[in-house]
Amino acid sequence: MKQLTKSFEKFLDLNFFIPVWLLTAIPTILIYRGSGVNPTTIATPAAQKIIEAAIFKFFSTTTGIITLVFILLCQVLLTTISLKKAKNANISVKECLNQAVEAFPRFFLTAMVLILIVGSAIMIGAATVGLAFIIIAPALAWFSISSIFWIASVVENKKSGFTPIAESISISKGKMWYIFFTLTVTGISISITQSILSAIGSLANETMSILLGAAIGPLGPLVTAQMYIDFSKSKKQKKEKES
Repeated sequence: MKQLTKSFEKFLDLNFFIPVWLLTAIPTILIYRGSGVNPTTIATPAAQKIIEAAIFKFFSTTTGIITLVFILLCQVLLTTISLKKAKNANISVKECLNQAVEAFPRFFLTAMVLILIVGSAIMIGAATVGLAFIIIAPALAWFSISSIFWIASVVENKKSGFTPIAESISISKGKMWYIFFTLTVTGISISITQSILSAIGSLANETMSILLGAAIGPLGPLVTAQMYIDFSKSKKQKKEKES
């Protein structure tokens, strides 16, 4: 939980907060403007299906595809800035943007590998229902937690393919429950705060609801980046002692 505490202390630094807030809010506004629905809306299952269908229809268009690429680039840039803040380094948006653009092809390739792994597991599970409940589902749960640092690894180590995923799994070893608990508490905190801020913003209009709701969102990537930096440092120190 110390990573959550450290992250919250750093979160309100305006040099960090303003760019990451915009990187969270702008993609959501673009989806809202393009599809006509707010993707952060908490709705009933039936209404949620309508929202998802509208968003999928938007992403099927040329404008939607361009928007999707922009959103993914924002995600890499958000991770890049969060890593800088986690290391207490000076944040230059221009430098971070250059780093994110340079890392984007590696991000895309690694994402494809990740999708292939998860997709294959789901297909195996669908083909063998009993095996899905006994092995596939727990394995996917473990994999989703242990590979949480793959984007950070892509940015920091300039690797792609399965290597960033393997590195994430390596530094997560022995810390799975700690990571799960930290991410759960962080997620609940963000969800509650986001709901309150969005409700306040909705008194004005939908755009203001998105802007205010996005204010707390970047805390999640910062907590993940802080864990990655701390765990990587701990692993390096352990190797140095052993050698």
